[in-house]
Amino acid sequence: DIAAQQQVKVNTIEDHVLEILIKGYMSNYDDYVELEDQLQFLNFYQQHRGERLKFYKEQFDTLSYFQLKVLIVGFERGDLNVA
Repeated sequence: DIAAQQQVKVNTIEDHVLEILIKGYMSNYDDYVELEDQLQFLNFYQQHRGERLKFYKEQFDTLSYFQLKVLIVGFERGDLNVA
């Protein structure tokens, strides 16, 4: 809705959200990815760090590329972890 109102692409909005998360101005990851999906992905990611984004998308095809990036940012910043 915001993208349509401001006449920008969804990718632009997503890029700005990612930048805000990277800089630590926001840390509400639950708004973007369900907790169960977070846990499943982060368990996998912890064992397969450094792979290309496409590799993760192939393993978690129900998550968008944006959601995958959100989770990677959260993990690498230390905001998200596997308990």
